Amino acid sequence: MRTEYPDPIRERIWSSASELYHNAARNTIEFASEGFDWRNAADDSQMVHSVQGERIHPIHYMNLANLRCGGNLKHETEVGGAATPVNMDMAPLPS
Repeated sequence: MRTEYPDPIRERIWSSASELYHNAARNTIEFASEGFDWRNAADDSQMVHSVQGERIHPIHYMNLANLRCGGNLKHETEVGGAATPVNMDMAPLPS
């Protein structure tokens, strides 16, 4: 049973409810940016690499860039107030 494992081991093997919730929320944002189509899913080569070596989904990079611009950043896929799925092959936005 999982209760027989020491806490540090248990925390590494199983996710908490909070961690599951945050992962599901993050995955929903990523999947939405891909048009809810698994064929558009970003692969490792399309991820933004952080200085810590982490791979960051392009939508999170774009959201951070938008926050830094005070919300005034418009992406070329936004047409008439409705955004189309983000093309994961596009070049990163300037910071």
